[in-house]
Amino acid sequence: MAVLEKATPEGAHIAFERLRSAIEVFAFPQVGRVTISLGYSRIQATDSPTSCVERADAALYYAKHHGRNNVRCYEQLIAEGQLTAKDDGSQR
Repeated sequence: MAVLEKATPEGAHIAFERLRSAIEVFAFPQVGRVTISLGYSRIQATDSPTSCVERADAALYYAKHHGRNNVRCYEQLIAEGQLTAKDDGSQR
């Protein structure tokens, strides 16, 4: 888990995309090259301790099931109609 304080939505996406890209091209000594998928969500003032993590997790699972090796934002997936938000902010 990572928290990007005062990041804009665009800035957060750029930061996570840089991380994904850096890992993709790095040759790890024991395993060689690997890829990762990342999911993230904006922290809301009304969040419970787990609700933001649940939203980011929904975005991560979406990324894993839709091509892997990519970065997905929960709020963007909701806006695009790729995920449906429940009243508590989690994914359906």
